[in-house]
Amino acid sequence: MARLWPLSRPSPTARPARLVLLLQDLKFGGTQRQTLELARQDKIIGHPLEAEVRVAVSGELADFLADKWETLKAIAIVSELVAVEDAGPGAFRSEEFPELQVTVRAAAGEKCERCWMRSTTVGQDSDHPQICGRCATAVAASR
Repeated sequence: MARLWPLSRPSPTARPARLVLLLQDLKFGGTQRQTLELARQDKIIGHPLEAEVRVAVSGELADFLADKWETLKAIAIVSELVAVEDAGPGAFRSEEFPELQVTVRAAAGEKCERCWMRSTTVGQDSDHPQICGRCATAVAASR
């Protein structure tokens, strides 16, 4: 995939239009993909939908992303994306964003038969015991 960032990267807050590029880099060409692949190779996960991704950001990047976590969660395509203070030992550190650290572990819960994400809410809806709470809400709203 072609690099989305210029070699000399401006401050993430300098141009809000760069948010799209940052989010794409986190998802497709950057830290999260690399971390997910390492976790897959280490047999921590078999597929990104089985992952809980823990992200620690600091400094200017943390300020910039503070109100954008829901967008990040929507495009991450993992079972859980969690903002943490410290990603912990063994965290993958981004070369492009030194203020970004990511760890991956297996997500808790069962696999939803509708979205394939792992969730602790699978089985809680008696009308739809094989799907997660998010999917059960969507199915109920579509009726």
